[in-house]
Order: sequence, then C-alpha cells, then structure tokens
Amino acid sequence: MLIVTAKALIAAFALLLSLLTPIVQCAQNSPTIEISVVGAPNAICILRQALYIFGYENSTGYPRINAVVVDAASKAITKAFTGSFGGFYSCAAHGGRIYVVGVANRSRSSTSWLIAVFDEELNIIVNTSQPLSQGIDVATDVTVLSDSLFIVGVVNKSGLSWIRVERRALDTLALESAYSVPIGLSRHVVTRITSFRNSVVLGYTVDDATHIVFLSQDLKLLSETKLGYKLHLLSLATDGECLYLGAAEGVAKVCNGIVKAFHYANGGSAISVKPLNNTITALILTPNASGFAVAELRYLDKELRPLFREELGNGYRYQQYVKPLEATDNRIFVAMAKRGWLVKSVDTIAQCVHEEGGEAVRVSVEVVVLVVYISTTATAIYFSGMWKRIRCKGS
Repeated sequence: MLIVTAKALIAAFALLLSLLTPIVQCAQNSPTIEISVVGAPNAICILRQALYIFGYENSTGYPRINAVVVDAASKAITKAFTGSFGGFYSCAAHGGRIYVVGVANRSRSSTSWLIAVFDEELNIIVNTSQPLSQGIDVATDVTVLSDSLFIVGVVNKSGLSWIRVERRALDTLALESAYSVPIGLSRHVVTRITSFRNSVVLGYTVDDATHIVFLSQDLKLLSETKLGYKLHLLSLATDGECLYLGAAEGVAKVCNGIVKAFHYANGGSAISVKPLNNTITALILTPNASGFAVAELRYLDKELRPLFREELGNGYRYQQYVKPLEATDNRIFVAMAKRGWLVKSVDTIAQCVHEEGGEAVRVSVEVVVLVVYISTTATAIYFSGMWKRIRCKGS
C-alpha cells in the first residue's frame, strides 16, 4: 500500500512538471546582424529605433575609430563613419544626440582622451581630444545626469597613474569640474561611471579591492566604500534602488555599500550588466583554450537567482573593457567581434520570464516540490506506524 501511494505521488509530480516545463522553455529568436568591419564593436546605444555602434576598425593593422548606424527593424546599415587612429569605448544617448568617449592615438606610445558628440545622422557636432599626460590616457565610460556630461577614464604617466572624472557641458564639451584618484602603478584599471538618483557613482578595482565612490554633481566626494568581496569590476548599472556590478568573477548586488547577493559566472566574466523588466541581464564571456570565448546571456531576478540562460555561440573575442549590451522593452542587442563586427538581436518577448508568468512558474515548481516532499514523508510515516501496530497485534 505504501509503495503504491508513493508511486502515485511521484507520478502526479512528474505530470505537473511535464505540464509546466513547456512554459519555462520558450522559443528563442536571436538573429545576427553582420557588419563588414574588421576590428571590434565596443559600445552600443539606441536612439529612435536605430542602433549606434562604436568601436574601431583594424583592416590595416592600425586601429581607427569607427561607427555605424543600423536600423533596428530592417537590420540594414544606414550610416557609417571612420575617423582618425584610435577607438571608441562607451556611448550614451541623450536629447537626440550620442555622446561617445575613447582614445585618440598621438604617437606609438601615447594616447589622449577622445570625447565626441554625434547627431542622429552620425555627423560630429563637436569633439575634443585632451592630452592629460605623455602616456596612455584612456576615457572608458560616460553618462548624462541633469543636463551635464560625466566622463571617467585613466591617466597614465611614467611612474604614476590616476583615475579622473570630468563634468562637461553637453553642448560645448567645456570642462566644468574634475575629480581625481591616484592609483600608483595600476595602469590597467577598468573605470565605470553611472548616475544614481542625484549622484554620480564611480566604480573601479585596484589591488584586488573594488571601490564604490559617490560624488555630487559638482564632483565633490560624498562617500566611498571598499567592498569586502574580492571582485574585479568590469561594468556598473543601477535600477534606482541598488547597484549591480559585473565582474570578472560574476554579478554582485550592492545596496548601501553592502554586497547583498552574488551570482558566480562559473569561470566566465560578467562583461556587461543591465536591469530590464524586473530582471538583471548579464553578458557572460567564458574564454576557452583557443583564446576565444563562449558567449551567453544570463537572466537573473533582483536577488541574482538564475531564471534562465541563452547561449550565443563561441569563437568571440574575449574583451573586458567594453560596454556591448543595450536593450529596449522587447529586445536585447549585443555587439561582439569574431572576424568582423556583429550584433546579436534577442527577442525578449519570446522569453516568457515575466510576460507569460515564468517567474510564477518557477515559484510554483518549488512549491510543488515542497508539497510532494511533505506529502510523501507524511504518508511514509503514517503507513510505517500502521505496519508497526499490525505487527504488534500479530505478535
């Protein structure tokens, strides 16, 4: 009797799982937009249903700044731009313009910050190339807050390096204020910047310690936190309540200076993270023995519990100093490099995590497991007691 009851419960559980599984495993639609540019697309922004992709082209062996515009609906390239020697690393769309930062080569051994403003037609409105030292200076990230442009990067001088944050005018790029952090000989530092409510947030890792710095809009220090976790910061984003850090080890959720949750990348790196529709989307690159990387998108809830993942293939260049992830309400766009530039377009409507109740299904499965476990245990205990009483009476 006990065996029959247990088998019936297991069969019922299997039936429930079979009914729920098709809801969780949604059909995926990930077309690829191939762009005939040799080099790497480092950043992507969206403006009025168009994709603005920035990076460098390297067909001659000398990198040159490069940009293309792709129609998001037709996937056709509508505009292209190639400039001087250097490369773009980050962009921000605001008010019908695209603000882009990167480097301009000054010589074989020195570069300067490059800041440019493009209109919708990919025409340069204004730009500036700022030599801050005689070394390798790189502007790595940009954000817009309260009609001001905030830029962060690294200045490398012989024997000394420092992180520099600038506030500039949106229309003229005139320098309004600056903030600096000396970092000694740590030349290869990924610096990230974002806006959080009315503050500017700077993130960076030096000597295995990740720093989160809150600045006022005139770049006065408000607070600084050194995280206890040993993370190597690669990306920084916010949902308005907490910060989400992409790192070489995974994804971290930081609230009020405390790491509240962490998702391990299992040998990969969280190159870029982005909050979207009550989920956190992370681009994970995992290098392999060939020197290239396997790419995947991981979808996490706000507590960084995995919802599901989507594999994007392998053979990609492993790049850590880029911001290649952008999203609308129903699509995610990922800019990556193989032999040339390409963009993966992922349909988020088909991925029914929230639109079709995927989160509720995940919770329901957990509840079913718990109920079946309790029911099976209770049944076993009940019949075990009955069997003991029968044996006692028989004896």
